[in-house]
Amino acid sequence: MEFAKVKKEQEREGGKMKKLGRFLKAFFGVVCVIYVVTFIWLAIDTRKAEIVLGAVLFAVPAYFLLRKRKAKQEPQGATAEPVRPIVRQAVSQYTPDAPEETLRDMRTYYTKEQIEDDVRILSESFKLAQQTANIDTFTSRLALAQRTALTLLQAEKAGCKGILPGTSKTCDQVLSSVKDLKIAFLENSYIKETTEAMLLKTPSV
Repeated sequence: MEFAKVKKEQEREGGKMKKLGRFLKAFFGVVCVIYVVTFIWLAIDTRKAEIVLGAVLFAVPAYFLLRKRKAKQEPQGATAEPVRPIVRQAVSQYTPDAPEETLRDMRTYYTKEQIEDDVRILSESFKLAQQTANIDTFTSRLALAQRTALTLLQAEKAGCKGILPGTSKTCDQVLSSVKDLKIAFLENSYIKETTEAMLLKTPSV
């Protein structure tokens, strides 16, 4: 279907590099935290106070990399297209842009059964991404949850039959939680690896 092709193109565009940049920023921030903990642990283990300086050096970039910034409100375009009566405008900030032809195809081919199936996929994928400790499962399920949420938001904008009230709110919660979920996964992985390494460490005589 044509709308499916357009949907895939939209997923590759708009914000993809920005999301990648945020992920890398969080990743390197967690790496700095790892170095901070490592230097502190070495200082305690070797009882050399000067090693704490290494922890301080990595603590500064860790703070700036991981601190949360207030979301900036994007100004509305002065030349926004007029609202078409046949298309219901979605209120979500994550709703992907799509030409009227694509929205018309969605109203024709995107059935109520497909909507119900995508709602189930969204719920299961996001829940699994929250619970798994496997990085491949985490990345694949989180990406699937994002794609499905964007599809449902576009279907809501198209005015597809079968979209239940509250769908956009659920999709917004999933999409807005992506960054925090990635950071939490990295932190949990670090804690797991550190704990296992500490258990394997040979006690000093």
